[in-house]
Amino acid sequence: MKKYLLLLFCLPFAMAACNPGDETVKPDADDPYTHVKIGQSVPAGSVTDITGTLTYNTMQRDSAVVIYMLWSECQDCHRQTPELLSLTDADGRIPGVKLVCVARGGTNASLDQATAYWASFGRPMPPLYYDPDRAFYNLFASQSVPRLYFVDRSGVVRHASAVVTDAATIARFIDDIR
Repeated sequence: MKKYLLLLFCLPFAMAACNPGDETVKPDADDPYTHVKIGQSVPAGSVTDITGTLTYNTMQRDSAVVIYMLWSECQDCHRQTPELLSLTDADGRIPGVKLVCVARGGTNASLDQATAYWASFGRPMPPLYYDPDRAFYNLFASQSVPRLYFVDRSGVVRHASAVVTDAATIARFIDDIR
């Protein structure tokens, strides 16, 4: 009986780790955790990949961009990542779009965990960027992953999601920003 009471007590905390609230939370005017809304320009910021050799700067306007924010230990992210990866080519890229996958750091979110999660797919992957203090992530939101932002060549967010999004919807959003 004590096990069940403990489980009931801990369950809400475990569920809140990825996406607070119900599965209908989307980055819109009613989402208090989202700082960048659809139709707004992305804020100025940059993040470096896990190798320390690539830096993505939001002010680069050379292509449309899909920004994927994740936490390596988030179960929703474990469902989202394969949906996104199903659209990548043999080199881990989406033709005509820059794919920026950002593992957020912080409590229980180390570089080693993010690197191990990315390597666990055992295939060519897009570069993984790491945001150790969540400075880049906090430009976009204050809570909740996975998050996807679909940014056109002018730097405007055209679509966004703060819930697990299926590959068909992601593909439609990508086609819209190319």
